[in-house]
Amino acid sequence: MISSDGFRFGYQFKTVTPNIDRLIASETEADRGLIPVFPTLTLLNHCSLATGLYPISHGIVNNYFINPASEEVFSKMIDPKWWWGEPLWLTVTNHGLKAAAYYRLDREVKKGNWTCPPNLCPKFVLNNLTSFEERVDTLLGYFDLEDVPSLMMLYLHDPDEQGHSYVPDDPRITDSVANVDRTIGRPPENVSSAYVVAKMKEGLSSGKVENGKYLKIYLREEQGSQSVEGNMVTVTGPMKEGFFTRKIFSRLNLRCLRATLVQHANTQIKGTKKQ
Repeated sequence: MISSDGFRFGYQFKTVTPNIDRLIASETEADRGLIPVFPTLTLLNHCSLATGLYPISHGIVNNYFINPASEEVFSKMIDPKWWWGEPLWLTVTNHGLKAAAYYRLDREVKKGNWTCPPNLCPKFVLNNLTSFEERVDTLLGYFDLEDVPSLMMLYLHDPDEQGHSYVPDDPRITDSVANVDRTIGRPPENVSSAYVVAKMKEGLSSGKVENGKYLKIYLREEQGSQSVEGNMVTVTGPMKEGFFTRKIFSRLNLRCLRATLVQHANTQIKGTKKQ
């Protein structure tokens, strides 16, 4: 789960965003965008995303506020008494799985089974200068662990940082959006396409991926466009630069598909003749 702070609806149309477009094409889009909770501040909105609760229910109602009963002051503190609700990473660990959350203040709050392990939960530092590339590389490195986290969350502070200083149509906002898109599509450094494909094949054949045996990954140069192999028909399409994904259907399914298409075509022809 990648959070791009301050990425208001419409920013994806400001410039060329091939990686964001690919996510949208995979049906990972809210048609009307996300409606923020009030007030529209980073901390409490991200807490709502993590818990599914409104601020009045998860406890973080502002970046700075006073508890009227105790007169204690909250100012981005990680004392569990301020943070209510159950965030996603706690839900994951409660089910015996691992979670990784990078560069989020709220995941440093130690609640229940969540202890914010240093190797999966680097300490949050305000105005952190860690580059986006380094953050992505850190998360990619988690895939090399023997026990890969079931949930990975990453926070990017752009284009919110620019949005506090410039109007939405400012060129610096556009540049920031383009940078976020490049970050999302960042490939692993010093890793060949062949290695990535090999690791993906390994995962698909591990038995841990539902219906993994029906999905095969090929290098672009290894596979052309649509083709037929024996009694199998292959459907190919670009998954990412350098890669292709292919779903395999049995000839029985192909026959059913052909029969449906023929029936539909005959219906259309009959309808045209009647007119």
